[in-house]
Amino acid sequence: MKKIFLFIIFLIILIIKFSNCDRLVFVGESKNQLFLNKTNWNPEKVPTKDDSLFLSNGGNILIDYDDICYSEYISINDGIIYLYGQYSIFNSMDLNKGSIFIENGAILNVENSINVRNHFEITNKLQILSPNLKNTTISTNNFIIGDIGVLNIYEKSEVFLNCYNLEINNNGLVNVENNSKFNLNGGLIMKDKSEIIFNNNSNIEINGDTKLMNQSQIKIENKVELLIFESLNLNDDSKLSLFDNIEMTIYDDLILNGNSEILVNNKSEMSFYGDLKINDNSKMVINGMESVINIVNDFYCSKYSELKIKKSSFNSWGNSEFNGKIEFISCDFNLHQFTTLNNSEIFGIDSVFKSHSSLIINNNTSMKIENSIIYSYDDLIINGEFVTNSTTVYIEGGNSILQNSSKINLKHSIFIINKGNLIIDPNSLINLENSKFILDNGIVKTLGNLYLNNNSSFEINKNGIYNLSSGGIYYTNDINIKTNNISLKNDGIFNIDNDNVEINISFINNGGGGGNGGGGGNGNGNNSKTQLNINNHTIYIYEFRNENGSELNLNGGTLSSDNSILLNGGSIKGNGNINSTIIQNSGEFGSSISVNNFNIIGDFIQSNDSSSKIIIIIDSFYSFSTINISKLADINGIIIIKINENLLNIKNNSESSLSSSSSSSSSSSSSSSSKSNEKTVLELFNYDSKTSNSFSKIKFATYDSKGNEKEFEGGSSCVDSKVSSTSFSVLIDVNDCFPHDNKVNSLSVGAIVGIVIGCAIIAIIIMSIIHYRERARFLGMLAKARLSKISKKLSRK
Repeated sequence: MKKIFLFIIFLIILIIKFSNCDRLVFVGESKNQLFLNKTNWNPEKVPTKDDSLFLSNGGNILIDYDDICYSEYISINDGIIYLYGQYSIFNSMDLNKGSIFIENGAILNVENSINVRNHFEITNKLQILSPNLKNTTISTNNFIIGDIGVLNIYEKSEVFLNCYNLEINNNGLVNVENNSKFNLNGGLIMKDKSEIIFNNNSNIEINGDTKLMNQSQIKIENKVELLIFESLNLNDDSKLSLFDNIEMTIYDDLILNGNSEILVNNKSEMSFYGDLKINDNSKMVINGMESVINIVNDFYCSKYSELKIKKSSFNSWGNSEFNGKIEFISCDFNLHQFTTLNNSEIFGIDSVFKSHSSLIINNNTSMKIENSIIYSYDDLIINGEFVTNSTTVYIEGGNSILQNSSKINLKHSIFIINKGNLIIDPNSLINLENSKFILDNGIVKTLGNLYLNNNSSFEINKNGIYNLSSGGIYYTNDINIKTNNISLKNDGIFNIDNDNVEINISFINNGGGGGNGGGGGNGNGNNSKTQLNINNHTIYIYEFRNENGSELNLNGGTLSSDNSILLNGGSIKGNGNINSTIIQNSGEFGSSISVNNFNIIGDFIQSNDSSSKIIIIIDSFYSFSTINISKLADINGIIIIKINENLLNIKNNSESSLSSSSSSSSSSSSSSSSKSNEKTVLELFNYDSKTSNSFSKIKFATYDSKGNEKEFEGGSSCVDSKVSSTSFSVLIDVNDCFPHDNKVNSLSVGAIVGIVIGCAIIAIIIMSIIHYRERARFLGMLAKARLSKISKKLSRK
């Protein structure tokens, strides 16, 4: 019963409503007939909010300033409404073949929709005549423009459209002109080749989602500011175009689907606070002079998409994933978060590319950069191909890794590591043509190959550490081709960490740096020397020169070369093999503080320059430096033989020690110590032959545990040298080795004891004499005092 009762009440309300609702047809004959004039309607009546109105046959209606008009519905089939006042429509409006012109007017309370199929214009030309009506407001659930319908908002207008959606269909057009403001408090849907044009210093705000479909487009021209507070979606060949100083901000996602496109020109700026996604076959083209693209959240472009940037800036503060075709010309490219390049073809020219976080170049990606500058401030992982031409690459931090047969090809370029690590995995490579590789401050570990073609160079500066673990450094891809026209200049630390590595170019151990690392491949140790450290491994170097204050350290390793090893400065020391002739023009061969042992498969040619020195350490009869030369010994310079002073200052060396030392080899060398006529013979040099002037400049010195050195003359009964046709030896007789330059007769222990006892007896005698002398003096004084006392007593009597 209750349901039936409610249904009856509902029917009564409908009957009352429809009984008050009239269908009014406009019958006015002249132009600008007043809406509120009842004679213009049939039946005659002033329209109310319950009436449906029909305007046709060229009718012309005027809603004047301060007029407040109502209807439930209006249909304009062939007519015009001039709206200067306020018009409330409580259901819907249909503009078919008619038009509506609004000047500071308002359409309010449209509960259903406004359908524009012809012409809808909003102007503010008469603003000065109505200072109290500055804004045009339209309120409706849906505002629909279709069938070639037009919404014109003329210059200096302010329009507030409150609706659930503004829908533009079937070639519909919205045109917002000079210095106007359009505020859409709702969504925007564009279909079927519809179009919106914003231009000339206008200000646009859209407070809902915006969707473009079916070849629709938005054109924004000449100093327009566009704000979209929800997402923008372009689908189905839709297009967004920005021309001349446009400022566009989207506070949610911008998504391109299908074959849609964004075109940006001439000093425009686009900012996205959500994601920017270029899907399918869509593309984004930024051709503008000094245009700026800012992406606060994530960026993504698909495998078949296209991104072109010219004379502009691209800034991404979120994660970025690039696929498809990427091209940037004369622009700044800034990536602030994790970035991956997948299935991409990337080309850049005349640009600055900065990666502030991890950058990964994956398989099937080709990156070609020309005449540009690249900065990598964090990890750079390359799994694909990276090609530069006339470009400078700065590695400013993180780990740069070439993985999985990846390649870096540098042409007329510079690759600089200022900070961080570079790791070249097996089967990966760096190829230089007319380019420079500079390790300024960081660590490089190579398991793959480095190729230096055609006037390329490789520099390791004072704070650089290079660890060659496998592979090699070559001139060309044909590793059998060798040259000294290409050089590797080392001012830092170069470590050989594996066997059978090759350097098929010239290696200059330059010694111009201060160094921050050390030998042994661990980056610690000597803090002042440029070093090449061969750590128990074998290396081939086509040509090697040691210059200035640099060091070649053979830590049990082997150095082979097709050319003579040139020692022009610095030092060569350690223990190991050199499979080449050594030419010493300057510098030191051997260590000043430790025993060294060398096997030289070749000649040893030492100049007679005063700066050319060979240093031999004799620490004991069983530990001393040796040099074994398989061919000619042409030793014309200075040989400094340093002997542990403890060896010379111990008189009674045990025969067992001497016997032991004479039968053992010196360290790992083939030279030995032996006894000859009570002298111990230490073979320091062995050779196949020698020149007549060899071994003519011998200097001897002792050293102590604190490193203090003291020169002394050789050739005495204590220390002497001996040269034969195949060896050079030192002869030491410790029995005669007591201070040479401080000649003082040594006293026996008994003599010393006698002297001490005699001095003690003399001291006792002297003390006794003094004691008895003082005692006699005291007794004399006492006797004199007594005599004086007795004399006084006698005088009184």
